[in-house]
Amino acid sequence: MIIENYISFILENPDILSKIRSSVMLEILYFHIIMLLHRDEYTREKSFELYKNLKNTIEPNTPKRKYLFKQIEQILGIRDNKDYLMDRKNIITSDVHQIYKYFHGYYMDEIRINEMI
Repeated sequence: MIIENYISFILENPDILSKIRSSVMLEILYFHIIMLLHRDEYTREKSFELYKNLKNTIEPNTPKRKYLFKQIEQILGIRDNKDYLMDRKNIITSDVHQIYKYFHGYYMDEIRINEMI
């Protein structure tokens, strides 16, 4: 319930949503909000709206963004990116990937997410 309330607060405040989308450190939160919204049929349309907005404002010009866009496209059913997402060398979800890549759990969490989508 707390998470839903927080996401509702973000979605009701376009300035906050815009800051999250434009923040290098917080952009993964924007991607995860899209994922969460897509899970519920009542907010699914909003997930596509946020995706289109994201696609128009952010280029997948880094390995992290490329991975996150492919993950969102898989979730939204836009493209079949399963092979790409299941390849460990493509999993980059953070700008501090050079540190995280040494932790097995970093990959396991993402692989588990990608198996479910």
